[in-house]
Amino acid sequence: MQNFEMTSRALFFKSPRPNDSRIGESVVSVTEAALTSAKPGYVLVGYPDDEGIRANHGRLGSAEGPDAIRSALYRLTPGRKDFPPIYDVGNLRIEGSLRERQANALENATNLFSKGHRLLALGGGNDYAYPDVAGFLKNRKKKR
Repeated sequence: MQNFEMTSRALFFKSPRPNDSRIGESVVSVTEAALTSAKPGYVLVGYPDDEGIRANHGRLGSAEGPDAIRSALYRLTPGRKDFPPIYDVGNLRIEGSLRERQANALENATNLFSKGHRLLALGGGNDYAYPDVAGFLKNRKKKR
């Protein structure tokens, strides 16, 4: 099952001027399955979820964060030509319970780190830090 919804192509900014490259031009939109054989790089995932924040009586709004961040990030200039690959796997599907979504996020993070990727999480509450860090630590058990 696909746990992520692909990012809207409208967010991948391309400058109308020649020789004016932007990050959005070099980011590759991929599925989770495609990452298993992709060259290691940075993987952007979005967590458009306010439920954990709501449960803790926090300020809502991080559900809008992933696409808002992408909109600004993809307009920036890369600054260098030898940048590692950047993949965008999309936003986590907001289906099932919060616990189930976090389990999906943990599985995704664990798989990404096992393939040598680096995870860049966008949006979500602090409750999504746990699956991201736990996935990282699962891949570091035997390393110092």
